[in-house]
Amino acid sequence: WYWAAGAYIKPASILEFGVRYGYSAVAMLRGLLATTGSCDIPYIGVDSEYDGISSNAVAAKNVRWLNPRASVLKYSTSDAQLNHIIQSVRGGNLPFGLIHIDGDHSETGIVNELALAEKWASKDTIILVDDCETTHINNVVVEFCTKNNRALTYLPTYHMLGLIT
Repeated sequence: WYWAAGAYIKPASILEFGVRYGYSAVAMLRGLLATTGSCDIPYIGVDSEYDGISSNAVAAKNVRWLNPRASVLKYSTSDAQLNHIIQSVRGGNLPFGLIHIDGDHSETGIVNELALAEKWASKDTIILVDDCETTHINNVVVEFCTKNNRALTYLPTYHMLGLIT
């Protein structure tokens, strides 16, 4: 589904919360590459490595193999400075075309990540949220969609992927 998202949406930029080893980023960028011939777009991935796995260095290497300008940042999505950091790396307030959320799986975490997504999204931005089979994540996603007048479709993945349009 991540490859398909990159291929179909053809985002001009990607923001991702929860990068781990960069496998979803690589899939999205490869989908974009397959349909446009290029994946040289602004990509910012944010992962706090809260689970104790030092994965950001691996993610950066994997993603930069396709996109040398990609940024993988070690920050918590609850960090009050994160919005300013993204703005600094992004080079302004331009919205992202695709936002993927798979970071902090706590209720507070998903609320924070959707609030950040809202700041960086336009009405045309597609937001993907992983793990919607988890009740508290799904409830927060449904509330977000209702509040922001966005549609929610579930994609049949192992942990149910929410597609917000």
